[in-house]
Amino acid sequence: MKKKYLYTILFVIVAVVAINFVKNRYSVEAPAPFHPLPNERQMYYLHAPHAAFIHYGMNTYTNKEWGSGYEDVAMFNPPKEVNTDQWAEVLKECGFDRIVFTGKHHDGFCLWPSEANKVNPHTIAQSPYKNGEGDLFEQLSESCTKHEIDMGVYLSPWDAYEEHIGGNYTSELYNDFYVIQLNEVLSKYGRYNEKLGRREIVEIWLDGATGSNNPPVYDFNRFTDVMRQHQPTAYIWIDALRAFQTCVSGDTCKVDGAWAMNEKGQAPDPCWNKMDIDGENTDACKNKPNGEYFFLLEADVSIRNGWFYGDGGGLKSAVDLFKERYMKSIGRGIPLILNIPPDKNGEITEEYIAVLKKYKEYLDTTFGINIMPNATKASATEERGRRFSADMVADNDYDTYWTMSDSSLTGSVTLEFGEKIKFDIVQFQEYIPLGQRVETWSIDVKTENGWEEYATGSTIGYKRIIQGKLVEADAVRLNITSSLAVPLINSFAIFRSHPDLTESDSENVQGADGEFSLSESFVKVKETDGKMSVKVTLNGGSDKELSVYVATVPGTGVQGKVYQDKTTTLTFPVGIREQEFVVDIINNQNNEGDKDFYIQLLNPQGGDVTIGKTSTIRVLVEDDEK
Repeated sequence: MKKKYLYTILFVIVAVVAINFVKNRYSVEAPAPFHPLPNERQMYYLHAPHAAFIHYGMNTYTNKEWGSGYEDVAMFNPPKEVNTDQWAEVLKECGFDRIVFTGKHHDGFCLWPSEANKVNPHTIAQSPYKNGEGDLFEQLSESCTKHEIDMGVYLSPWDAYEEHIGGNYTSELYNDFYVIQLNEVLSKYGRYNEKLGRREIVEIWLDGATGSNNPPVYDFNRFTDVMRQHQPTAYIWIDALRAFQTCVSGDTCKVDGAWAMNEKGQAPDPCWNKMDIDGENTDACKNKPNGEYFFLLEADVSIRNGWFYGDGGGLKSAVDLFKERYMKSIGRGIPLILNIPPDKNGEITEEYIAVLKKYKEYLDTTFGINIMPNATKASATEERGRRFSADMVADNDYDTYWTMSDSSLTGSVTLEFGEKIKFDIVQFQEYIPLGQRVETWSIDVKTENGWEEYATGSTIGYKRIIQGKLVEADAVRLNITSSLAVPLINSFAIFRSHPDLTESDSENVQGADGEFSLSESFVKVKETDGKMSVKVTLNGGSDKELSVYVATVPGTGVQGKVYQDKTTTLTFPVGIREQEFVVDIINNQNNEGDKDFYIQLLNPQGGDVTIGKTSTIRVLVEDDEK
């Protein structure tokens, strides 16, 4: 009897120990949040990061990038009805999550019948379009509803028409005027959301541009209150220091995101989605590892050289969009907004559509399938408990993750495939809802020669995508080499890129008929120089006439403000080996610090002619007001 009683006691003790072991292994607490943290609007955008910009309006017909405000409304006269259905259908088909439409650019011409200026209106209602009955916001709202794609708005705070002609030029008068326009647009337009029972705007985009003729001081705090009143879930994008400083409360900011500090569609590297508000300018506030506010950068770029259609030239290739834009924006953890400007007929051209469809093909074929075998085993140098084991990086659940004890700031997670596979893209994610933490990392692959370093880098953020040379390996390892707090890794995936995108070891080969190149890769000019020039040279050559397209490309400096946009085709008759490309530099009166832009060679024609390694030049424009 005593023996049986003793066995019972031993069984209970073992059971309690086992239960406690399992309980501790599975119920260990998650790491504490590492502030600042993203809000719901920012997380929504990170989960759907692919936006399309539509720059269309008066500038489309004046061939300008920045209008003056003096344009005659009669100039806005499309030859047929603007095809917003085509915009929505094409962009939805090509994988974009939203359309952000320029309802008013800096020239002040409104593409809806605004009544904000009751004395001297400057809107589509005064134009010949649809005999004054046009409303492109309404048209696009209906098209976005029909084709089930979200809608955002760009509404320029700067209004050159009001500044020069309209009369609302004091800060108080202008802010009243602009608030009327915000109320008009945000209360009436957008894709119809059945769950909300109303039209919805998912993104509101305001840049910080200002005029030079006593521009008003914008009341951004008031503006954001109006935005939240009408569209409480909209992602608000403002790039103005005053907005950062006036729209913060406690540890939150009403403004959700801003410029990635260039117009190349590329995130900075390292990329921290945090900011302070005590910098001298907007750029100085952003990309801070210990920033006080979570602030989502968004990379913007145009599919062509300029933002409006203009001559339609300088079209980027699908390979360029994938490698230089997608991989360096979404691939660095921030959203991408790609501008696709309709032509003078109000349509996206077939040439642009072909590029977008090819780009979509590259994304689908590359990221459509995680090629990691089903038998893959995950392991780690340390695990916090079963809830946070290495297996969590491969379970396809965003809200589960691998992590370690709070004191561990470095560690590794390894995927063993059980067979050799060929891949060239590694993707991994940090669990951002609890804060951005990782400072530096490296990737190793296990080949027939053993473990080899494949890539190194800084920051992960929402997502990091790395493309290297095609490699055959049976294991891959992510090493967290430094972190601000214990790292949280929620995804680790392997892909093989489309054959057009696979990197090779081959060098640039000069064509039989020659090679175009620029005389230098960097030049520094003063804002007061007025002009700058670069030499385009043809090396080799034959008895054929050859040509190359040359275009300016924005960097931290934008066209119309730092330099005058220019594109041209340089033709090289037989015997000519050198030509000059001249760009006008703008001496503006703004104290914004030094800015840069680029000059790029594209599309050689006339024979077997190529572009050499020196295909792009960076031009740094020194600010004389700093």
